[in-house]
Amino acid sequence: MTYPQLQELLKEHAEPAYWLHDDSKGIWTLKADLNVTIRECRDDEDRRDFQEEWAMRVPDKSAKMIEFDLYYGASFVETHCLVGVDGFRALLPLPTIGSEVITNDKYLFAKCIDFQHSLDDYIQRCRLTVE
Repeated sequence: MTYPQLQELLKEHAEPAYWLHDDSKGIWTLKADLNVTIRECRDDEDRRDFQEEWAMRVPDKSAKMIEFDLYYGASFVETHCLVGVDGFRALLPLPTIGSEVITNDKYLFAKCIDFQHSLDDYIQRCRLTVE
């Protein structure tokens, strides 16, 4: 599989229903291709305090940045950073630097693992937009 093919596969399966999820292990596996996995990095050093203004627009201000690694088989592909906001009620993708705009690719990645179905609501609460 090529990188563009993998990106297209993620776009086509950007809903939690397409993924198997083991919360205790922090792993998501794509049902359509079991070689595609997303793995939450759970080391304390991988969860950093996050203080951007947009992440503070919710009642619980203790936001944390969390890294998620995308794998194809045993091959590491890339890392995505998401922000756990409002007591981890939602995981939001980082907007483009200097803006409050989330790229569509980052949004679709976050949508894949949105098992709480809170992404869209919290994007609005934090007054972010998706391009």
